[in-house]
Order: sequence, then C-alpha cells, then structure tokens
Amino acid sequence: MNSTQKLSKHTNERFEKNVYVYLREPPAMATIWPTGKITCTGPQSENDARIACRRIARKLQNLGYPCRFTSFKIHNCHATVKLPFPIKTIDFSKAHPEASYEPELHVGVSYRV
Repeated sequence: MNSTQKLSKHTNERFEKNVYVYLREPPAMATIWPTGKITCTGPQSENDARIACRRIARKLQNLGYPCRFTSFKIHNCHATVKLPFPIKTIDFSKAHPEASYEPELHVGVSYRV
C-alpha cells in the first residue's frame, strides 16, 4: 500500500490497512481497501460520484496497478431538510411503519423509502 499512498498527501499513516484520497473536483473522499474495493463519499450527485470513482481508478492505473472501472453502484444516499414546523417524532413513527425510531440509539427518525 505504500505506493498507493502516493495518490494523496492526506493519507492517514495511523491506519495501514487502507488509504484515504481526497479529491478537489468533484469534492469527494475515497477510501481504498486492500481488497480492491473503493468507497467514495461526499459527491453531491450520481454523476459526480461516477466521475470521482473514475478519477481514482485512472490515478491507480497511472501508478501501475491493472485496474478497470467496473461494477459501479450507489448503495446509500443521505439527505437533510429544515422544515418550518416541528414534527412529533413518536406520533410520526407510529403512523408510518417504514419509519424507525429508537430514542436510546438516535434522536431522529430513520425513514426508509
């Protein structure tokens, strides 16, 4: 992994098992695991995520690793919104069975679509 750490000046030396790469455009952070899996976080759209992953794959190719950009998929999407009115979380979670509310674990309601 030492040659992979040349990708970025911002690699975390404390964790030797994976490499963190930060991109400026599109703004993203990629985690490269020793198994070859790359996790990309931070892009604002699907197209930005695809471009960021392609840029990481190209950088690995330039370092001499035989890699190809395959099996791209988005696993998770996170969004937040500020509403102009309060929501009663307990009543909301009881009215919607797809909502998960565990006050011991997290103060918010997780709503799966």
